Amino acid sequence: MIQTQNDKWVEMSLEFSKHWERKRSFRPDISDDMLLAVIARGRKTKDAHWVGVLNSVGRVLSSGRKLKVVYRMLGRKRYRVITAY
Repeated sequence: MIQTQNDKWVEMSLEFSKHWERKRSFRPDISDDMLLAVIARGRKTKDAHWVGVLNSVGRVLSSGRKLKVVYRMLGRKRYRVITAY
């Protein structure tokens, strides 16, 4: 469960692309909780190159770093993470 900007608690599920599963070994500091927080609270924009893909950029409160997540919506509360950095 994650708390959104409207202070509502939402159950969200993540799926991971093969690309992200490979890159995850190089970025062990990025956790699933960070991804969910940025998707729920970050600023969302459409991707310039891919159709149906969204970018979400936000600051992670626990570490203070900025995180960008590239993802595709599979349903109302299901997301497939393509990459994050």
